Amino acid sequence: MPPQSRAQGSLSQRRPENNTLQVEAAAMNRHRNDQRRANLEKIARYIIHPLSQSPYKHVGMDFLSRCRIKCKDMDFKTGQVGKQTEQFIQPIPPKVVQQWLDETRPPPKERRDIVNEYSHEFPNDNQWEATMIWRRINAPSNSRFVNRLGEENANWQLKGVLRQHLPNQSNYDRPLDPNRPHAICYLADGAEPVDDMLLTSELTTLLLMATDTALKATWQKHKLISVTLITGSYRAVRVSQCVLDAETGSIEIRKSPHITFNKGLLAEWAKYLTLMGWVLGKPAGQTV
Repeated sequence: MPPQSRAQGSLSQRRPENNTLQVEAAAMNRHRNDQRRANLEKIARYIIHPLSQSPYKHVGMDFLSRCRIKCKDMDFKTGQVGKQTEQFIQPIPPKVVQQWLDETRPPPKERRDIVNEYSHEFPNDNQWEATMIWRRINAPSNSRFVNRLGEENANWQLKGVLRQHLPNQSNYDRPLDPNRPHAICYLADGAEPVDDMLLTSELTTLLLMATDTALKATWQKHKLISVTLITGSYRAVRVSQCVLDAETGSIEIRKSPHITFNKGLLAEWAKYLTLMGWVLGKPAGQTV
C-alpha cells in the first residue's frame, strides 16, 4: 500500500504542473494574437485607409519613409534582391515554362470563336489592355471586389488571386495549404507605372492582401506573410512584393522595373515567358 500511495501522490503533484504549462502557453498565444491584430489594425487605419482615399495615382518614396516602409529593387528575371535577402517566390525559368506549354498545349485546330484581343470592339484604355494580358495567361478572374473604378484619378481593379492548395480528388474543393501563406495576384490599372514610384493601387492592394492573409486562421502560425503582385497598365507590367512581419508590423516592399509589351505578347515572347514564370512561381522562404 505505501508504494501505491506514493505513486498516487506523485501523479497528483504532476497534474498541476502540466495544467500550469498549458495555461501559460494559452496565455502567451492569446498575447501573440492580440499583438498581431493590433499591428494589423494600425496598418489598416494609418496606411491602407489613407491610400484608399488618396486622389493621387502614384506614391513617392517620401510616403514610404514616413510610414517606415522599406523599399528595395528586385530583378524581374530572377526575383533576387541582393545576395543576402531571402526570396519568397522563385520564378520558374523561361525554358521550363516553354517546356510546360509545349507539353500541355492542345492540338492545333481552327478557332473561329476567339475575338482579336486588341480589336476595336473593346474599350481602348490602359486598364482594359492590362486585363487582356491576364486573360491571355488564362488564369481565373476571381477577385474583382477590390477596386476603385470610374473615378477621375482612380481606375483599377484586382483581377485574380492565386494561392497554394493541398492535393484533393476534387478540382473544385481543394483546401488551402496552411504551410504556404503566399499569394500571387494580378492588378489592372489605368495609371501608368513609374520606376521610382509605386502606383497607389499597387501599394493599397499589396497591404490589403497581406493584412487579410495574416488575419486568416489558416495562416495564424506564420510570422512573415508574402504577397506577390503583377500590376499591368496598357501593355506594361511590373512585379512587386510585400513582405509583412505580422508580429512586429514591419513592412518591406520589393519592386521590379516595369516591362513593356508594346509589340504584343507574341512578338516579345521571351518577356512573356518570364512573366509566366512569376505566375507559376514556387513559394519559398522561412515564414514561421
